[in-house]
Amino acid sequence: MALSPREMHDRIIGNLKTKTGHTFDHWREVVTEERCERNDKDLVAHLKATHGLGHYTAVAIIKEAASGNEYEATDDLVTALFEGKPGAQRLFEAIDTKAAELPGTERVPCKTYVGYRAKTQFMIVAPSGEYGLRCGLALPPSGPDLLPSSSFGSARIKSQFHVGEGGPTTEQLALIKVAHGQNA
Repeated sequence: MALSPREMHDRIIGNLKTKTGHTFDHWREVVTEERCERNDKDLVAHLKATHGLGHYTAVAIIKEAASGNEYEATDDLVTALFEGKPGAQRLFEAIDTKAAELPGTERVPCKTYVGYRAKTQFMIVAPSGEYGLRCGLALPPSGPDLLPSSSFGSARIKSQFHVGEGGPTTEQLALIKVAHGQNA
């Protein structure tokens, strides 16, 4: 099963001693000492060039040193995603409620979308303007109800549909159940 962003972050931090020869406490001190006037982007470049860290390792260390694992604040991620988009948030809540009813479903919020997985990821949801949602499913595209999707959060997501102000249709909710069933 693919790792969630939270799990990836935790794994990077947990493997620092093995991968770099130093514990997180060491890297926190390095970040604190070397931050100076650098923004995060410049600090990442500095850690890569000076200490030979990989990009994602440097990013994880900086984020963990600054505020801990940002992926633990799942409600904050959802709030930030729908900030200033009350119509999209209302639609999201309808989809989220239906997804929570599906057995074994876990909601995995990220910065740009909210993912859902059972055994594997089966759906992602993101705001589309102030009053719509874009829903991606781990299903092949099929006709006008389920359009091809590319570059929408995950390679597993092959199709998408739009939810307008009227809310999700019966057909769209049925497609979510099918995607869940095939990935549970």
